[in-house]
Amino acid sequence: MAVMLGGSAIPWLGSDGIADDPYWIGQAGSAAVNTSGTVPVPEITALTSATDFISSYKAMFGSDPLPYSAMAYDAANIEIQAMTAVITAGKPVTRANVCAAVQAVSYTGVIGNFTFDTNGDNSGTKYFSFWAVFVDETWHFVRNEPTT
Repeated sequence: MAVMLGGSAIPWLGSDGIADDPYWIGQAGSAAVNTSGTVPVPEITALTSATDFISSYKAMFGSDPLPYSAMAYDAANIEIQAMTAVITAGKPVTRANVCAAVQAVSYTGVIGNFTFDTNGDNSGTKYFSFWAVFVDETWHFVRNEPTT
């Protein structure tokens, strides 16, 4: 970074893949100071709804949850809820039937409330997390930011 910036202290903004990446800090060194980055999922340690999930994850795997694990958990439970609805309705579990059932799902999970529009897009809670590197040359979680 120092070579690219010519010694300048211009702030950098990096997208998913840079935020909370220790390799970035190792390569950039002190030039990483003032770098900001985002992750397209919320930082679950900042969500009160994730307390039980974090405890269960640590008990099962012996480590903190991976960044996308809560989202994957919620996605799996949404699919299970949709497939259960298809089976309960006496319909075959086909892609079309499960997709239609997902659109009817209203699910409250680890990272928020999920409902879906006619395109299958989440019309419920959506967040990304914002991270920054300060003078200690370490990534710091700043906040979860809701999206529309």
